[in-house]
Amino acid sequence: MLFIIKKNIINYVIILIIMCISPYLINMEFLNSHTFALGLALVLAQFNRYTLIIATISLVALGAYSIVGITHSYPDISVFTSFVETNQLEAQGFIKNINVSNWIVSILFLILVALYYKTSNIITLTTKKVLYPLYFLFVVALLSSWQGKLIRLSVKLPNYYLAQKKMLIESLKKTDSWKVVQQENHEKYKNYVLVIGESVRKDYMSVYNYPRPTTKYLSSSNGTFINGVYSMAGNTVASLSRTLQLCQTDNCLTTIPENNIISLANKAKLDTYWVSNQGKLGKHETSTSAVALRSKHITFLKQGDQAAENLDDLLLIGQLKKIISNKQSNSKSRLIVLHMLGSHPEVCSRLHSFPINFNLPYGDSINCYLATIDKTDDFISKVINVLSSSNEKYSLIYLSDHGISVTPNRVHHDLSVRNNYQVPLFIINSDDVTHKVINKKFSNRHFIDLFSSWIGVSSNFTDNQYDIFNLEYLPEDKIVSVYNGKGMVDVESMPSEPIVK
Repeated sequence: MLFIIKKNIINYVIILIIMCISPYLINMEFLNSHTFALGLALVLAQFNRYTLIIATISLVALGAYSIVGITHSYPDISVFTSFVETNQLEAQGFIKNINVSNWIVSILFLILVALYYKTSNIITLTTKKVLYPLYFLFVVALLSSWQGKLIRLSVKLPNYYLAQKKMLIESLKKTDSWKVVQQENHEKYKNYVLVIGESVRKDYMSVYNYPRPTTKYLSSSNGTFINGVYSMAGNTVASLSRTLQLCQTDNCLTTIPENNIISLANKAKLDTYWVSNQGKLGKHETSTSAVALRSKHITFLKQGDQAAENLDDLLLIGQLKKIISNKQSNSKSRLIVLHMLGSHPEVCSRLHSFPINFNLPYGDSINCYLATIDKTDDFISKVINVLSSSNEKYSLIYLSDHGISVTPNRVHHDLSVRNNYQVPLFIINSDDVTHKVINKKFSNRHFIDLFSSWIGVSSNFTDNQYDIFNLEYLPEDKIVSVYNGKGMVDVESMPSEPIVK
């Protein structure tokens, strides 16, 4: 009897440790109802051998997924898409880039799961009237726990993915419904370059007053910098679909994929190029590729044997040089989209040979993140140099798809933090003579309106109030709604995260 009591005490201690560790495995906070539901489920599982096996298997699933979950949180449509559309080479590259600490934590957790199973003591109850309610309570608790949520999402995501994929494939068959009228500024510039950054938060750029010199070039560059821009979502897929495509509804829960910036530029008679370091398209379409595939010229760096590599964004510069130096191209103005990998986690792996010029006392992650901002600044300067050397008039827009949570020793996605939706957006033209900052509260759901004015056309679906050549009169958004993974919410309802400096 004493042995059984001691064994149970050990089991309860293990359950408590599992409760404490489990939220970390999917990048969540501890104080949550899921944590307590987990503990209850693990205790109730011990009234039957089968419920114990079910609980253990669910923990194994959580532990296995945590290798990814520690960095990316719960699986969403973008994570699931990456999983099902990744080939062997890409999978090898992904595995190589997983932080060693993720593996260690996951293995330790699985050892704890084994100990939980080993130390569990099946409690025999003779009264079925008591047993059945306990079974019911176990099921409810399990489904409400962290691993229960993981299982629920894993069941739902395949159908959602197939529905989204079908919609995107169908969208490529659809003809856009743009009707454009050329304006005074049509083809004002020979080269229109749109640089799409990744995971860059505005408040970590010194050009937006971050105290460390992360953007030396931009801080002294002529151009117009909008302060107060919000991304549409906290991850790439949800954000860019609502930024580069026309919103179907006022709250922008859904979009019209065929009506996007590329189809609009094509209608405006521009020669369109899409150059990406964000991954291989292949036969699979995502919300971004639904836009990219409408370009007249498409280059994805990660194809063939290079798909598994963590490629340097600077390779995009070489592609830009080829486009600019192509003297056989027609006399039309060009739209060139450069899609960066930027500051995407794991941030240290994005630097390649770029130096880390920061030494904050918090560990590698924060210093690497600041260095990726520094590298983005250097990337923009190199793009401008290429454009300037062509002796052709140019205009460059930079925007980031979303920000990222930056805390001491950790850089990760967090859809609940307001700062992660506060992103840079700036314009640098060949004829700029001053450095201007425009303080306007602005949602990137209006980016397609700005884009229309940028390439010098008006359309049947864009708002002429959003004129990129008159940003001082840009209408402000009183309420900015962002997609937090569940629905559109007021960004002001989210807590703010202090910067690390």
